[in-house]
Amino acid sequence: TGKVLRPLNSYILYRMAYESCIRAYLRNSNVSQISVSQLCGESWRMETPSVRRRFEDLARIDNAKHKLAFPDYTFKR
Repeated sequence: TGKVLRPLNSYILYRMAYESCIRAYLRNSNVSQISVSQLCGESWRMETPSVRRRFEDLARIDNAKHKLAFPDYTFKR
């Protein structure tokens, strides 16, 4: 559609990284997105500070790249 998406935050990057792990754990690729999101959310809250920091670092990198690619971007609802 040509719309510029927002940069990814640390939780979204975490969810993207762990979705396949959760599906493998549940042994079902047809698990609903809601179930995957709920499990990712529970897992995210239990992660160690070092894991969370790693994804926060990745989010900062994504944000910086987003600013370079789309310097005039402003979030609008």
